[in-house]
Amino acid sequence: MIHAIAIDDEKNALGIINEYAKRTEDLVLAGSFTDPLAALTWLTGHPEIGLVFLDIEMSKLNGLSLA
Repeated sequence: MIHAIAIDDEKNALGIINEYAKRTEDLVLAGSFTDPLAALTWLTGHPEIGLVFLDIEMSKLNGLSLA
């Protein structure tokens, strides 16, 4: 089982990722975040996350910097 989160400042994009995750076996979307800084804080307490769907261009923090 793969535990993942999605980080994107556009709610529509998060909705699309959520729908695809529901249809994918062995994938659990543990969270969706529009705020990359909140996601970073949350990730520090969740080492089980093995996959991050990450937007590159976000207003608060660049996705590449976050990665």
